Amino acid sequence: MIRRNFFYSLVIVSALLVAELELRSGHFTGFWIANIVVFTTLILELFTASLHSHAHLRSHDSLLNFDDYSRAGQMINHLLVPITLYASAAGFLYFFGNTWAGSLTLISLLFLFTLLFTHLTAYFASLQTLIKQTHQAYDVAKLAIVFFATGFFWQIGITRGQMEMTIFTIFILILGALLLSVIRYQQWNIKAIGITFIIVVCFLIVLIGLAGLSLAALEASLILSLLYYAVVAGLQHYFDHDLTLAIVLEYALVISLIVIIILGLNT
Repeated sequence: MIRRNFFYSLVIVSALLVAELELRSGHFTGFWIANIVVFTTLILELFTASLHSHAHLRSHDSLLNFDDYSRAGQMINHLLVPITLYASAAGFLYFFGNTWAGSLTLISLLFLFTLLFTHLTAYFASLQTLIKQTHQAYDVAKLAIVFFATGFFWQIGITRGQMEMTIFTIFILILGALLLSVIRYQQWNIKAIGITFIIVVCFLIVLIGLAGLSLAALEASLILSLLYYAVVAGLQHYFDHDLTLAIVLEYALVISLIVIIILGLNT
C-alpha cells in the first residue's frame, strides 16, 4: 500500500516539476499536459481507493467508528486538500523553485501526498490502526497549504505593489482552512463559527501589521503558518474539551519567541 501511494506521489511531484520547467521555458502546451497528468493521478487515486473499499465487508456506519471527524468533512477534505496543496505548491515554486526552499518543497510534497493517500486508502478500507496513525494528515497538509499559498500571494503583492489584494486573499484562505477544520470536527454551530470569525479577524489585524513591516515573502509565510498552527492546535484542544491556560501560554510563548527571532533577523 505504502509503495503504491508513494508511486502516485512521485508521479504528481515529477509532473509538477515538469510543469514548472515548461512554464519557465514558455512551453504552455507542456505545462497543461503535465497538469492534466497530475489531476488524472489524483482522480485515479480517489477512484481506486473507493473501489478497494468495496472489497471490505463493513456496516453502513463503520466509517464513522474510525475517526472523530465527520464523514462529510472527510469527503470534503479528500477532494479539496490534495488539489489545493498541489495548486499552492505550484504557485510557491514559481517564485522559489530555484532556491533551497524549492528543493525542500519537492521533498515535503513527496511525504505529504504519500501521507494523504495512505490516509485516504485507510479511510475507505476502514483500517482502524492505520487511520489512527494518519488521522492528522489533512491538518499537516493544510498547514503546508497556508505556508505555500501565503508565500506565493505575498510575493505577488510585493512584486506588483498590491498588498491590499494580498491581505484579502490570505484572509479568505485562512478562513477557508479554519472552516474546514470546524467541519471535520462536526462543530458546525453558531458558537464554533463565531470563534472562527474572531480568530480570522485577529489574523487580519496581524496581516495588516506584517504588511507594514515590509517583510519578505518567506518571513511572512513562516510567521503566518506558525500562527495558523497554534490556532488550529488550540481549536483541537477546545473541541476535545482539554484546552487550559497552560496550553495557551505554552503556544503563545513558543510562537512569540520564533516571531521575535524572525523580526530580529529581518531588522
